[in-house]
Amino acid sequence: MSNLSEQITELISNIRALQARTHAEIGVVGAAIIEEQLLRALLTKMRPLSGEMKKRLFDGYGPLGSFSAKIDLSYALQLINKDQYDDLTVIRRIRNQFGHSMSLVNFDKPEIREHFKHFKTLQAGETDYRAFYLRKLQEIDRHLDNAIGEADQSSDSQSSAEQHAP
Repeated sequence: MSNLSEQITELISNIRALQARTHAEIGVVGAAIIEEQLLRALLTKMRPLSGEMKKRLFDGYGPLGSFSAKIDLSYALQLINKDQYDDLTVIRRIRNQFGHSMSLVNFDKPEIREHFKHFKTLQAGETDYRAFYLRKLQEIDRHLDNAIGEADQSSDSQSSAEQHAP
């Protein structure tokens, strides 16, 4: 009987670990998706770059290799507003907390929840921090999609005008 009890206890422990890992994956992967969107938005403000130049700027220790640098430059170039800049800074800190934790953490852990008080739009009584984080990611993703789309349209109409110029 104790063997079954031990197996059940281990199963419950594994399920909790999986749930915590899922939270961490949302924290890290969600931020990585937004970081990629920032990169795409930044590229709309730049001349066409070779693959080598993109690597030099955005990879590893390049000047725009960090999430923080992409956030800062996106704000400086007016791709994002101050509230979005502040939200992205909090998202980056949450991502780092998940990414650098030696133990399994989730959105309900105090070390993660602590960051949420820096979101200006967090409503009093909000308890589903994971859902709130996902909503923030979606808001920023929509904004960046729009910025990228507008830049693409502007580029297309500019190319069209250049083709029809005498």
